[in-house]
Amino acid sequence: MSNYFDDIMAKSDGRTSLKMHTNHVLTAGKNLINRLPFSPEEKAYWKPKLNRCILLHDLGKVTPAFQDKLRGKKSPSVRHEIISLSFCEKII
Repeated sequence: MSNYFDDIMAKSDGRTSLKMHTNHVLTAGKNLINRLPFSPEEKAYWKPKLNRCILLHDLGKVTPAFQDKLRGKKSPSVRHEIISLSFCEKII
């Protein structure tokens, strides 16, 4: 069963959903934290912060203009990171 978020794309390849991309980046972030020479306490401190950054960074990709751009439609050129920052200012 598909839901709305399965249809939000992260890349113009037509295969990489935002959900899939975010999960890949979360895994990469987890692997990075685990490989750094941090104590268990430092890992526990940084992991949730990194996860929040990862989740919030691509939030701007949900906008119709960005989705249109990925589908090859003419769309205003707006960086998704800037839109993500705008969302973050409203919710944090």
